Amino acid sequence: MGWFRVGGLRLRLVVLVLLAALPALALTVYSGLEDRHEAIAEAKARVQMIARHASQMQRRYLDNARQILFTLSQLPQLKSRDAAATSAILAGLLKNTRMFPAFLATGPDGVVFASAPLRRKRISLADRPYFKRLLKTKRFVVGHYVLGRITGKASLVLAHPVKDAGGRLKAVIVTGVDLGWLDNFLTQMKLPPDTHLAVIDRYGRVLVHYPAHPGMIGRNVSNLAITKIILNRREGVVEAPGFEGVPRLFGFTSLGQNGAVYVLIGMSVKKAFAPLTRKMIRDTLLLALVGVLALLAAWFGGTFFMMRPVNHLIYVTEQVADGDLAARAGPPYGSGELGQLARSFDQMSQSLQLREEELEAANRELEAFTYSVSHDLRAPLRAMDGFSRILIEEHRDLLTDEPARYLGLIRDNAQQMDRLIDGLLTFSRLGRKRLKKQTVSPADLVDEAVAVLRPDQEGRRVEITNGDLPTCQADPELLKQVFVNLIGNALKFTRDREEARIEIGSQETDGERVYFVRDNGVGFDMQYEKKLFGVFQRLHRAEDYEGSGVGLALAQRIIHRHGGRIWAQGEVDHGATFYFTL
Repeated sequence: MGWFRVGGLRLRLVVLVLLAALPALALTVYSGLEDRHEAIAEAKARVQMIARHASQMQRRYLDNARQILFTLSQLPQLKSRDAAATSAILAGLLKNTRMFPAFLATGPDGVVFASAPLRRKRISLADRPYFKRLLKTKRFVVGHYVLGRITGKASLVLAHPVKDAGGRLKAVIVTGVDLGWLDNFLTQMKLPPDTHLAVIDRYGRVLVHYPAHPGMIGRNVSNLAITKIILNRREGVVEAPGFEGVPRLFGFTSLGQNGAVYVLIGMSVKKAFAPLTRKMIRDTLLLALVGVLALLAAWFGGTFFMMRPVNHLIYVTEQVADGDLAARAGPPYGSGELGQLARSFDQMSQSLQLREEELEAANRELEAFTYSVSHDLRAPLRAMDGFSRILIEEHRDLLTDEPARYLGLIRDNAQQMDRLIDGLLTFSRLGRKRLKKQTVSPADLVDEAVAVLRPDQEGRRVEITNGDLPTCQADPELLKQVFVNLIGNALKFTRDREEARIEIGSQETDGERVYFVRDNGVGFDMQYEKKLFGVFQRLHRAEDYEGSGVGLALAQRIIHRHGGRIWAQGEVDHGATFYFTL
């Protein structure tokens, strides 16, 4: 028990250190979160910048492509629809540039008359939406991205009109802008590892994916959350699972102004914030190390500077509690609050010792007085009882029934008075008796009490049962007296029962151990329960049930001296139960 008391004080020191460390921990966590928020904001700005830069690159490529197509539209070979010459020019241009996958030249009817690479099969573009739009507007047209059936690559279809001097449409030059330029773009941007880039069209179809994954080009991802966000918002930054399910920070925008195609850059959240995570873990570990060192210092330093004087004070306190009022914590006295506490404790012990000496002197005087009073009271009582007995026994033949009955009443009252004096003396001595608490077994004390009360059981059918009676801290002699009084009370008030049943046991009530003695005797009215424990208080006539009326008062006084409480429950003709705690 002493270790736990000491541990409790050291635990308070540890708690104080932990409370002192909490602000530092909170500051570390707050700083880490702020760094993470700043990193998120920086990452968002970067991915959005990359996406916008890609869109600008696409516009430049479109502007260059339009300029080239415009130059081609001015060639007389195209205006005259010279197939051989036009195909040769287109083949030379295709050889010297990488941005165009192919060229087609058609008449106003949409039938291809020249191409590079050269195509022998008759091809018509008359049914294509972008061709129809060009015929209607006779202006440069940007179509949709398409996946090449042979190359498997995505390209944006461009168509430019070829007009004569009068503005009449003579031919149409068609090409596509390959998205292969994105590879060079990613290399130049020096993106972090595990960064993904993708281009999707308005239908959620993947046109480009970097790095390359088998089966990714052409895959429909319209059901994914990130695709729905992109198609709904067109531009922005969001954290969401990528195509492969890994959480990423995405920046996205449309390529061009028609919203037909979108480019998105996705950085791994885990890898993007790995340096910050490592920094937070490092700072937390360092703080934890400092905290552990502080706790060790508080534990061992507290043991040396606090626990030694506290342990000594506890030891002296236990000596005083055991009755050694001469025990002292000093001198010498240390400085500070503990030293002042030890000095105050010694002053208290000295005062207690003086009061104890005065109390012992008063008790000796009271003992002498009570002895004298009891002797002076008993002398005439014994004389009355003795002379009455002589008259009854030796002069019986001279007495009629009425005088003999009176003499018997005199004897009974003298003996009752003698018992009352004994009860008062016992009650008085109990208040002066010093408690000697120790670990006791109530079961053993009950057996001893039953043995003492054996004469009260002779000639009767008495069943006494013992239940669970766990050990407790009590004065064994006084606790035995409690059981003697309560069991004796039960034996007395079950006298009229054909079979007396008495049960002694305990129970757990609201976390408290409660002992009880229960009988099937005459019981009592609960409205008089408080009178049961008063000195000389009786709920039954003395003619019916003998006794001094002090037994239950003695039991109550013993229980109260142990710091416990005692109470009773009963019902007339249905027995009584006495409960007590220690």
